Amino acid sequence: MVKKLIISQKIKSIIYAGLLIVSLLVLLASLRGLNNAKSKLVEQRQRVSQLDLDISALDSIVADSKVYEEKIKTLKATLPGSYSEVAVFARTLDEIADSEEEVLTVNIEKEKVAESGYSSLKFSITTEGSFTSLKNTLTYLSSIPYHTSVDALKVEDVDGKLTTFTNFRLLMK
Repeated sequence: MVKKLIISQKIKSIIYAGLLIVSLLVLLASLRGLNNAKSKLVEQRQRVSQLDLDISALDSIVADSKVYEEKIKTLKATLPGSYSEVAVFARTLDEIADSEEEVLTVNIEKEKVAESGYSSLKFSITTEGSFTSLKNTLTYLSSIPYHTSVDALKVEDVDGKLTTFTNFRLLMK
């Protein structure tokens, strides 16, 4: 019986040792699983942070688009829609040249050219005058409420007078 008791205590010791080893293995596996979960949590937090930045950027774009929609509406309202409005533009060019004592020659193509949803009318202008008058003319041109796209600008000194050759398109509805 003593022998059985000793064997039984050895078995208990082995069982306890085995249970201890199994417990340690389970604990290590659990810690490894927690470490993986922590890594995934950190990764998810980074994704959420990036999504927050993306949402903020999209909110800003939406707000900007509303502002730009208004600006586009304003721009479209200022585009001339008829040849009579183009005539007002041409008269404005003449008035600017007269006020600067320049010689102005204007050639306007007869047909509008449609391009990306808008039409444009090509102008060729030759202006003769002093440097100051030409500078003033170009300044006035940039301030009048018409939208143009300059295709070519050439400045030459011809017989002591500056001459500019400008090809541009007047945007229209």
